[in-house]
Amino acid sequence: LEIVTTKDQDPVGDGVPVFGVDMWEHAYYLQYLNNKAGYVNGIAKVINWAVAEERYTKGFETGSLKL
Repeated sequence: LEIVTTKDQDPVGDGVPVFGVDMWEHAYYLQYLNNKAGYVNGIAKVINWAVAEERYTKGFETGSLKL
């Protein structure tokens, strides 16, 4: 499992993304100002963890999840 960053909405490659987080300033600034940690904590509360688990399991089983 690894954290992957891309620029300009480039695809993540041949891996299976478990979930993505938009960390560009436009995504959080109006609500969180410079509080990136608050933004990430807010995202953690709304992620569908069951879907993330399914993606993780599928990636692990197919070998496309990089561990």
